Amino acid sequence: MSITWAAEPSCVGRPERRFIYASRAGGSRPAYAMASRSKADRRSMRALPGKCISPRRTASWCGVALVLILAAACGRADLPAAPFLTTPATEPSDTTTPSATETEQAVLDAYQEFWRVWLKANNPPNPDDPDLARVATGAELDTVRAAILKKQAEGTYTRLPQGSGYRHRPAISGFSGTRNATVTDCAFDDAQLVKASTGQVLNDDKATQLIIGTLSEGDGMWRVLDIDVKRQTPGDIPCATL
Repeated sequence: MSITWAAEPSCVGRPERRFIYASRAGGSRPAYAMASRSKADRRSMRALPGKCISPRRTASWCGVALVLILAAACGRADLPAAPFLTTPATEPSDTTTPSATETEQAVLDAYQEFWRVWLKANNPPNPDDPDLARVATGAELDTVRAAILKKQAEGTYTRLPQGSGYRHRPAISGFSGTRNATVTDCAFDDAQLVKASTGQVLNDDKATQLIIGTLSEGDGMWRVLDIDVKRQTPGDIPCATL
């Protein structure tokens, strides 16, 4: 049912005398004419008072009617439409992928630590340095200890000169299973062999070396299993020329 407004003959020309009509499908009639309809018709329609209304009240009722009509026609148009479900765009990442995995980095760190401990255990010579067993294992641990013991017996030691360029630049060559790794190392060795009693430098040769290092993992730690110097060239030269 909708509500409309119309002029009743006796109210024409008098704005304050308008009647409310109740309408439905099939036409509209003044509300006061409902008395002539059946009971069923009267139940399906709302009778409104059949009297003339002043312009002020007319405007008020018109406002209410307009709101009701718009609400019915628009179907809750005041509510915002549900947003479409979309997949959010992936933001570009500004993080840089590291050149080595965590495992590879652990291998490289262990290899560098081996040489740091080697220098420490050679000055002064101490074959019983507990750190040797932390960085080396198997045959390499035996070889290192034997070399340090020889220096100890001869009264010599190894040191780096002032302004030394001593360095190791290892790179991962590959893995054998999950517990063995191989590195290729371009090293520059300018360490000096010194006579302990006099301080005399017995050997100060400088050389660039190509070294293949093998490491194994045990108890969560990587240790050097073998050091193999494949090539040695005098002086400090580019690795690509080895």
